[in-house]
Amino acid sequence: MFFLRKTFESKTKTFYNMQLEFNVTINRPIEEAIEILLDIKQMKSYMDGLLNVEVISGRRGELGCKTRYEFKKYGRRVDVYEELVKVDLPSTYNVFYIVNGQNQYQESSFVRKANNKTEYKLIIKQTHGLLFLGFILKRSIKKAANKFMRDFKNYVESK
Repeated sequence: MFFLRKTFESKTKTFYNMQLEFNVTINRPIEEAIEILLDIKQMKSYMDGLLNVEVISGRRGELGCKTRYEFKKYGRRVDVYEELVKVDLPSTYNVFYIVNGQNQYQESSFVRKANNKTEYKLIIKQTHGLLFLGFILKRSIKKAANKFMRDFKNYVESK
């Protein structure tokens, strides 16, 4: 469980055998996008299969905050544990996840653009116990991340 891990330094030195990058332009101001990202009550509107969110320790949006997400995916319940490891909003929001024993590090960055637009960039670094597993899961991780980015963009723009 992620509570057993050491310090932030040990998380960033982890060997990641897959890295994926995603970008989306949101047609809303950066402040609105970040407000929605941090609001637990709105998450079910753009996170497919989300059943429950529980802040385990700390305060949402602050360094060290630990959160448990409960999803129902493909007829199964999945717990996702998150720890906020770097925060410098409105520009940077990096989190460490553990999902079914797999480590995932996500670097999110937000850039203010002209005409009240926001560029949202997401970099996902994933570890797998077996190297070939990364190749098998790469397609599903890409599909899920693209769906999340699209759903988040659409939800923010609908507000």
